[in-house]
Amino acid sequence: MTKRGNAQTGWSRAMKMNEWARLLDGKNAMECFSGILAERTLSNMFDTHPPFQIDGTLGLSAGVTEMLLQSHAGYIQPIPALPEEWISGSYEGLMARGNFEVDAEWEENALTLMKVRSNKGKDLKLRYNNIKDSVVVDSKGNRISFTVEDDNTITFTTIEGETYTITPNKRVSSAYQVAAPSEKEEPVPTSYGAAYSIPAGFENIGVADEELPISRVALEGKTKQISECTMILQKEICPLSHISCQIKIKQR
Repeated sequence: MTKRGNAQTGWSRAMKMNEWARLLDGKNAMECFSGILAERTLSNMFDTHPPFQIDGTLGLSAGVTEMLLQSHAGYIQPIPALPEEWISGSYEGLMARGNFEVDAEWEENALTLMKVRSNKGKDLKLRYNNIKDSVVVDSKGNRISFTVEDDNTITFTTIEGETYTITPNKRVSSAYQVAAPSEKEEPVPTSYGAAYSIPAGFENIGVADEELPISRVALEGKTKQISECTMILQKEICPLSHISCQIKIKQR
C-alpha cells in the first residue's frame, strides 16, 4: 500500500481508506478521505469514475465508520483510527458486533464519553488506551464492576436492553492504540514476487517496480494490435503457487 500510494480512482481510494483504518492509521485514512472528496466526488456526493461508481460512494462512508469504530477482533474499539484533523466530535448509533449500539464523544483527539446499548445481553469487551481507569455506570447511575484484562481492555456482563456509559478517568489520546491479537488471526507472509508478460512494443510501460507494467488506461491509447496481456502474480500466502489473470484488449 505504501508503494502504491493513496491516489488512484474513487473505489480504490475508498478501499485503501478502509484498509488504513483497519491498520489504525488515521493519517493515511484521512489522506484517502480528503482525496476522494476533493478529486473523486460530484456535487451530489456521488463518486465519479465516470459517470458514477457505487463502490466508491459506499466505500467512503464505510471508511469513515471504520475510522470511528471497530469490533472485528472480538472487542469494541472506539475512534481507533482518528485523524489529527478531527480534533473534536461525536457520533451516535454505530453498530458493533454482538448487536451493540455505540455512541461516542471526543475532544482534543481523546475519548471523553462512550455509551453502549446492549441489544442481546452479551458480554461486552471494550478496548481503548488506559480504559482500565474508566468509570462504567448503567442507565440508573449504578456503578458497574468490570474485569481488567490489561491496561487497555476491560470486560463486563450486560443486560439486554440496558445502556452503559463509560467515562474515562482522564483524557488519553486515541493515537496508536495497540490492538490485542485475535485468536482467529494467523500471520500472513508479506514477501512476494511478480512476473509479467509484456507484449512487444510495450516494454517501457510502467518500468518502475512500484507500477503495474500493463494498465488498461495506458494500452487503450495505443494503436498497435494486441491480442492479450498476461499477468502472473506469485505469492506465498496460499497453497497456490501463482495466480494468473488474463486481460483481453481489443484494437480500437
